[in-house]
Amino acid sequence: MSETEFGRGGYTYTRAETPSAPVLGADTSTTVLVTIGEDGNPSYTEYAIYNETDDVFLDASGSASAAEVWQNKAAWGTVTANGLNLSLKYTFKVKARNRDAVETVYGPGSQISSYGYSVDELA
Repeated sequence: MSETEFGRGGYTYTRAETPSAPVLGADTSTTVLVTIGEDGNPSYTEYAIYNETDDVFLDASGSASAAEVWQNKAAWGTVTANGLNLSLKYTFKVKARNRDAVETVYGPGSQISSYGYSVDELA
């Protein structure tokens, strides 16, 4: 009977929690401030911010990106979404992923007009 050699140990991470709605704030008529909401995820959890109105993601500078841009909450801080149109109601959503790159669904969205008159959290 032969012995079986054991492989190297590995790590597995728990799933990230679905993020809460992002916090939005008025900035200018064509920019909006976006902050990832509070959740119970560890600091290494990464997030992608989605501009549902324009069907694009935000990159680290707040510009539109066709691809997801992943950063932890500290790196995102409050990002200024730029290049928005006047007088439109924008919806932003956030999703998270753990270190195994397992993603959550999008959390609830938040809406704001590009003039910043109102902020609504969507269910």
